[in-house]
Amino acid sequence: MTKARQDSAQCAAMSSAAQTACWRGVSVWAQKRAARYQSLSTQATGAQAQQMQSAAKFFGVTGEWASACGALTSQQCAESPLIGKMQQWKASVGIPGVS
Repeated sequence: MTKARQDSAQCAAMSSAAQTACWRGVSVWAQKRAARYQSLSTQATGAQAQQMQSAAKFFGVTGEWASACGALTSQQCAESPLIGKMQQWKASVGIPGVS
């Protein structure tokens, strides 16, 4: 989750020409993480499975947000309603110390 935040901040600081490719990279990375956690959740049980499903949803929304940010201004990206959804899924992962 920290990597997603760092990569997003890096994209936001880039010139507009480089931002599109950067956001695309973040989106692809996040979607791969979502697929990985979804796969792991099918092998887990109980609370661990729920945490992995929440992580998969967090990364899925992160990928969706990053993809959208490629076509938005930095301000619009920062004000996206998807940020609230990312925060919701991040909180529901419930792993102490994960940010």
